[in-house]
Amino acid sequence: MDRWSVKKRRKFWRTSNKYNAPFFIRPKSKGIYHYVLFHSTTLPFMREDSVSQQGEDDSRKSKTSPGTEGDEGGFSMVRRVKIHPSHHQFGNYGIPSQDNFFAIKSLSTKRERDFEDEVSVLLRFAHCADKQLVKLLATFEVRTERDVTYHLIFPWADWSVRSLWKQCPSVDRRSPSRLQWIGRQSAAVVKSLTFIHEEYASGLSLNDREKWGRHGDIKAGNFLVYKENRAGAVTMGLIFMADFGLSRFHRQESRSMVHPRAASPSYRPPEFDMPGGTLSRKSDIWSLGAFFLEFITWYLKGWDAVETDFPEYREEEDHQRILSDTFFRIEHSGRSQRAIVKPRVTEWILILHLHPDCTHFVHDLLDLIKDKMLHVSKDSRIGARDLYEKLESMNHRCNSDPNYCMQQCTCSRAGA
Repeated sequence: MDRWSVKKRRKFWRTSNKYNAPFFIRPKSKGIYHYVLFHSTTLPFMREDSVSQQGEDDSRKSKTSPGTEGDEGGFSMVRRVKIHPSHHQFGNYGIPSQDNFFAIKSLSTKRERDFEDEVSVLLRFAHCADKQLVKLLATFEVRTERDVTYHLIFPWADWSVRSLWKQCPSVDRRSPSRLQWIGRQSAAVVKSLTFIHEEYASGLSLNDREKWGRHGDIKAGNFLVYKENRAGAVTMGLIFMADFGLSRFHRQESRSMVHPRAASPSYRPPEFDMPGGTLSRKSDIWSLGAFFLEFITWYLKGWDAVETDFPEYREEEDHQRILSDTFFRIEHSGRSQRAIVKPRVTEWILILHLHPDCTHFVHDLLDLIKDKMLHVSKDSRIGARDLYEKLESMNHRCNSDPNYCMQQCTCSRAGA
């Protein structure tokens, strides 16, 4: 090559880059691999679509985790790519194969710390195959002479729960399969949340056991739906918890003393708006209760009720005279103030109780939401583990007792 001209050397270099496409793999038991690539590297992507994985409002951008206190945070773009089958080997990660399609989340942040903060949360359950938490498969960075971009690879999901509701605006309630699916997936979601809140720390050393977690941004758009291979059952898929951009893991002594930060406005808990209010793991329970209430609204009344009727029904001016569709209001009396569940939310729950297709199972789930989850005092809310045990018991009964699953409830509480 000593006698080659500069032009010929550059041509050789450009041609050789075509043969340097990376091969992505995933360790079998621990951690993930991070790939350092250069801008000239040919990525083994057979197809790329600049679409949001959540499929919500055709938005291409979603908030990621802020870096430090006072930082405005950044945005990320999620796009669908088809990786050549000869260039990946991720093994079994608890989700059926989606024909070599994966989600690439590209962070706009250039700071390595922001990237590491986001990845550190996901690493905690990357190999928990029995938990319905979206698994991080690999990460890579692309370097130029002056810049670096960070990217995360996830399994691809065609829908979020919210977009699934929109795709199925009404539900066939003549068969128990839909309710059984809701019961099964609700229990699975809370089992995953229990792992985030508690189980992750249980098997660690004393030095590490002081770390605890919460999700921080539970909403319908942050649950992804994957295909389910379930013989002999009608199913709409597996619901996986995703988007842990606001997740935080804390020391045990301070796990309930985290100052409020950006979260989805409609689902935010009362402590978010209270002076001196602090977020905790119980804040996730409130947001999950709001999500479950929308789930039952969709089942009984359809997508239009979730998208329009219920938000408009509970909408009112907040203490700053801004129209708000939160599930609570702040009441002022002199210098003191308190949070209450909006009366319209309580009325909506009663409306659902009185629906002709409100079965014993739906009735019990609505009571659980009202009495144990949407409680303004976070200390009075049910914990994730207890919630999982109740939902798993209800799920088991829903599958074993046809009357519990499908028979209309006519007890006194439904007309209270």
